[in-house]
Amino acid sequence: MGTDFDRLASYITEQQVEVTAETFSIYHKWDMVKKIASYTAGIPVSSVPSSLAQGIISGIIPPANVNTIRHIGSYVHLGNAWATQYMMQRGKEFKLNKSLDAFETYYNVPGEVPEHELVTDIHFPIK
Repeated sequence: MGTDFDRLASYITEQQVEVTAETFSIYHKWDMVKKIASYTAGIPVSSVPSSLAQGIISGIIPPANVNTIRHIGSYVHLGNAWATQYMMQRGKEFKLNKSLDAFETYYNVPGEVPEHELVTDIHFPIK
């Protein structure tokens, strides 16, 4: 994932496009048993370059209500926040909107701040 974000950031810098919000990852499929994840790494921008590099796509995220849990600390422990979201959903504290995928937003990145200061929001779309 770090490689994907590095590539996107380099491309955006190269294209001289303004970043408009926090970076994010949308998780389309996650199989903990098989250790497989399918995701889209994204960086919101003010405008989409007319010609996109191979492997880079553009899109629009539809507005949605979400249940959000904030995680502060190392990415190693992000699973705890995800587990809390799943437990809340299973406990019927909110009804999951299955037509949209869960996503994370990142407010800072490793290397910019110490690991214990990393801030990540985990969002589950709700009905």
